[in-house]
Amino acid sequence: MIDYRQQTTDRRLQTADYRPQTADYRPQTTDYRPQTTDHRLRTKKLINKGRRRIMGRDYRKIKAWKLADELAVLIYKSTGDFPKSEIYGLTSQIRRAAVSVAANIVEGASRKTKLDYSHFLYISRGSLAEVGYYIHLSRRLDFIDDNKCTKLGRLQQETAATLYGLIKSVESET
Repeated sequence: MIDYRQQTTDRRLQTADYRPQTADYRPQTTDYRPQTTDHRLRTKKLINKGRRRIMGRDYRKIKAWKLADELAVLIYKSTGDFPKSEIYGLTSQIRRAAVSVAANIVEGASRKTKLDYSHFLYISRGSLAEVGYYIHLSRRLDFIDDNKCTKLGRLQQETAATLYGLIKSVESET
């Protein structure tokens, strides 16, 4: 008489996926990564790999940021004389837009990829255009005099030209 229980047990042992009956039925995985004997070698490779990806830009050396920072300071000084009724209106808007120009240049400079950097430069450019309009509106409402308007307008245009050059430079690198 043939013992069928013995034959099934023999077959299970011959198959590659036979596992002893345990609570864990998940397939076993194999680690195919090369094993290094010196962990310092592996760490050094990872550090060097990371350095190539990080774009090291110091925003304090960027001319467009210097001009945008100067514009923000002049805007803050000029809007100090605005009427108190405009503290939450035009005063707040022009100050926020002026600070946004410099802040977006800084944030973009800290990003890893040139595409991200370019994106933040375009946001900065939009904020700068907004500042230009607020300067124009402030003059029409007689909140600032002609001398301040001319000075702010020139600095805004110089900043815009420099920022445009920076954008084109970054885009030509990508």
